[in-house]
Amino acid sequence: MNEAKVILLEEIKESFRNKKVLFVVFIYLALLIIGLKKAYQFSLTFGFLLSKFYFFTQQKPPYALLFFYFMSIIALPLFSLLLSYDSVSGELSKRTVRYLATRANRGYIIIGKFLGNYLVNISVNFLVYLVAVSYIYAKSGESVFIQGIALWLYLSIYSLYFVSLSLLASSFTSKPSQSLFLGAAFFVGLLLFLLKGSLKVISPYHYYTDGFYVLTGPLPGITNSIFVLILSSLIFIVLSLMIFKRRDL
Repeated sequence: MNEAKVILLEEIKESFRNKKVLFVVFIYLALLIIGLKKAYQFSLTFGFLLSKFYFFTQQKPPYALLFFYFMSIIALPLFSLLLSYDSVSGELSKRTVRYLATRANRGYIIIGKFLGNYLVNISVNFLVYLVAVSYIYAKSGESVFIQGIALWLYLSIYSLYFVSLSLLASSFTSKPSQSLFLGAAFFVGLLLFLLKGSLKVISPYHYYTDGFYVLTGPLPGITNSIFVLILSSLIFIVLSLMIFKRRDL
């Protein structure tokens, strides 16, 4: 267990120290915070249009926060891919995978990389939503802190899928460029699944409207979406472990 603890902590620390990760985080934060102003400006128009398609039976959601949620749904998959696509392939291409000299369990390396990237992901999104609810309160006096935290919690589960799938793409190849292309192909394929009635249930994009009901209630199908997102993530992580253990390093 000491070996596992050391490897996991080192991989998590490395995720927060990685210059590429810091650059991606900076761009992601900058784009969403800049977009927050637009989200507030278009929130009333957005709310009117949204009401034409969805019926909020209990209460109307804070439209500025909901529009920002839409922006997150679009940006978060790309952010997750850029964070994780070279987690394994980047080190394999440079022959810098750590701990192998001591015959460390490769599973700890994969789990450590996943946890590191995932913690970066949810930490950055927490900061983004903290800024969002503070901005909305400053502009309108409307307190949406609880709703913002609720959306962040749901997006934290949503991001599990994309971080683990990006890790899987990274495990398939030893070249980061190939991992990036493969991860992008996976994400586009998930969009195409929405066109197939029998396949859309395994696409995370199918569940984006659950964020509406996190804000308004009731939560008719959110249990199903959480189950699919978590189960899929576990499958992707297990596949990554199996592939990485078989790699000739």
